[in-house]
Amino acid sequence: RRLIYSTFRGYANISFVPSAKLNLFDYWKDPAIGDPAFYEKCLRPLEQELKGYADRVKEDMTDDEVNEIFTKGLVRWITLRDTIQDLHRRYLAGKFAE
Repeated sequence: RRLIYSTFRGYANISFVPSAKLNLFDYWKDPAIGDPAFYEKCLRPLEQELKGYADRVKEDMTDDEVNEIFTKGLVRWITLRDTIQDLHRRYLAGKFAE
């Protein structure tokens, strides 16, 4: 439970670069510095998935909820930056192949 709480608190504030004030999702939504088309196509579904796990983090989680969030959500939160970089690489590769 403690690992879920600590990871949950940090995941929403992971920035693209350490000095950025925007979290990873906000960064890609921003038309000046990000890529809104990439966000809409690839990141919005991921953000919704992660939000679903985040909405379930509460003090009175059952053991089954803890296990599910741990096995599905926690790994996604921890690897979020790498996941987004991989999605962006594949997105750009697909754009260049068009």
